[in-house]
Amino acid sequence: THTHTHRQLRQYHRAITMEQFMTTLAPSVWPPSARKIMCFWREAGSVDCKPKEGNPFGPFWNHYNVDFAEHVGMQLFYGSSPAEWLAAFPPSTVPVVALKGAPAAFPVQPHHRALQQFVVFNTAIQHHLSEFIVKRLARPYIALHIRAGPDWQKACATGVGSPSYMESGQCELPGGTVTLVGFFLLGEESFLPQLPLSLSPLS
Repeated sequence: THTHTHRQLRQYHRAITMEQFMTTLAPSVWPPSARKIMCFWREAGSVDCKPKEGNPFGPFWNHYNVDFAEHVGMQLFYGSSPAEWLAAFPPSTVPVVALKGAPAAFPVQPHHRALQQFVVFNTAIQHHLSEFIVKRLARPYIALHIRAGPDWQKACATGVGSPSYMESGQCELPGGTVTLVGFFLLGEESFLPQLPLSLSPLS
C-alpha cells in the first residue's frame, strides 16, 4: 500500500488504500470473526491457504493485524465470469474477498501483461531506486537477475519434464519441453561468456 501509486490503478478500477479500508470499512463489513482468506485449492478436505507463509504475505497481513478465521478453497481465475465469482462469493454473505495471491497463472500470461501498466511504484520508491543507482553503481552497468539459491534448486526439480514452467516459454519454441535441470541451474560458465554478445549492440 505504501509502495505504489493509486492514481494509475484507478484508471483501471475504483481503488482505496488498505489503510483507508481498515479504518473506514473493515470494522463494519470485515470484523475479525468474519475474515476469510481464499486460495486456489483442488484437493478435497480441509483447506490451508497458508496466508502468512513467506514474504510479503506475512509482513503485509501482520502490519494490519489481520488474522483469518476461515480458509476457503476456490477454483476461480481472472478469466472466470462475473456470474461464477458471484455464485461462489455472494456479496450478501461474503462482502470482502481476500486472496492469497493473484487469481491468475504464474508466470503472468501474455494476454494479462497489459494489466501491469496500472501497477506503478510511487515517487518515493522511484526516488530511492534512482538514488541507489547514482550512489552505488558506476555507469555504464548491466544488471543480471540470477536465481541460484536453494529455493530455486527445489523449483528446478519440480520443473523437469514440464512443457511450460516459470518463464521457460521465452527460451523454448512453442510446445518445447524442459527436460534438463541444467536448463534452470546455469552457472557462471554458462552466462558470463554470453555477456559480450549481449552488450555488443550497445557499444
